[in-house]
Amino acid sequence: MQDPLALAQLIMKILKKVGAGLLLSLGFFCLMIAIGGLVDKDETPQEERESLDTVIGGIAFGVPLMAAGGWIIRGLRKQYQKDISDRLQSVFYQLVQQKNGYINVLNFATAAQIMPIVHVGSQGERQVYGCILHLDIKDGKIWLQHNGTENDIAAELVEMGVPKSDIIIGFHSAFKRQFTEYAGS
Repeated sequence: MQDPLALAQLIMKILKKVGAGLLLSLGFFCLMIAIGGLVDKDETPQEERESLDTVIGGIAFGVPLMAAGGWIIRGLRKQYQKDISDRLQSVFYQLVQQKNGYINVLNFATAAQIMPIVHVGSQGERQVYGCILHLDIKDGKIWLQHNGTENDIAAELVEMGVPKSDIIIGFHSAFKRQFTEYAGS
């Protein structure tokens, strides 16, 4: 039998999605009515006042309904991102404990059930395969082994709170590393 709390959370998530969809649909419908009130040009003064009332009413109802639906969707998306982040952090910390601080991208990707980012293809008769980003964690230090991205991954790690003394630029030789602002080994 499924956990009652998990079932209640699933039902709430479904209800939020349905509610957001209804709010967005009703808001869109009201705004379309408002736009329809602007289209007719050959009207009597009485019909013009009624059209203006239709436009104002459509906007007055449509905008808040659309905003509420969008707000619910935004909240659902933020919660989804938090759930994924929490899951990945949990997998990461479990691996660090199991492997005594030594994990690599492949171990993490396998345990988290995510696919590593790689280049796969061929050039003529030759197969091409390469990792775009390779990080290892050894003895409590983050080793940046390969960075094929445009981002400065080491700087991003520092921005996330990782001390520079815990980051090693592994794709530099030990001699070169002593001249970087990061750990030497």
